[in-house]
Amino acid sequence: MSAWDQAKLALTLATAGPWLYVQGRQVRRRVPQLNECFHPQGQLDGSGPPIRLVFLGDSIMAGIGHSQAEDTLPYQLVALLAETTGRAVDWQNLAHNGASSADLVSRAPASLPAADLYLVSAGVNDALNLRTPASYAQNLQRLSQRGPGAPWLLVGLPNLREFPCFPYPLSSFLAWRVSCLEHAALGLNSPWNVHRMRDRLTLDTFSPDGFHPGVVGCRSWARRLLPEVMKLLKVPQKRMQLRVL
Repeated sequence: MSAWDQAKLALTLATAGPWLYVQGRQVRRRVPQLNECFHPQGQLDGSGPPIRLVFLGDSIMAGIGHSQAEDTLPYQLVALLAETTGRAVDWQNLAHNGASSADLVSRAPASLPAADLYLVSAGVNDALNLRTPASYAQNLQRLSQRGPGAPWLLVGLPNLREFPCFPYPLSSFLAWRVSCLEHAALGLNSPWNVHRMRDRLTLDTFSPDGFHPGVVGCRSWARRLLPEVMKLLKVPQKRMQLRVL
């Protein structure tokens, strides 16, 4: 974290800290606690050797806010990848609700399952816990050392300013913290890649708690991730066969 960001954080907490704390407590009481909904592993059929994916992360990967696992971000992405490439896709999901980058490091096995691509959702809980960008980046780097030989993709950090559950000024403060973490992640070297979320979020993209992505949000997110995933995997789109009438 730069000296300016450190000073800005200290000044914000000194002047608005109590207000932000009260707003945070109100949000925790108001936002409903939803159950996890995801498949820990699975396979979609297709041709050729299967593409192997490993998902790690927080409540987004754990499917919070959904009633069926097929609506979650990991499954939406797996389904799109299988449909677009015609390939079989194997996946494992090691997500935990509420996980921060530090939690992923502490809970992930010393040697992760072999994969062609590791996909990670982490950062929002780090922002809520006021983790420094340097510590966040260090945790991500340590995590990737447990799955060598394949690219890693941070699936994106959303703009918390647009989350319905967060009132102002808490929303702006958390959005700034997330942007600092994203900047740190962008400075990571290989094998890391970072998807940057730039589409504006709308109410229909959220689950009923106003915090987690709903079905529309996950479907849209998966579609934006798909081109980057295919590029990192170096897999082509399946050929379309034209029928002559």
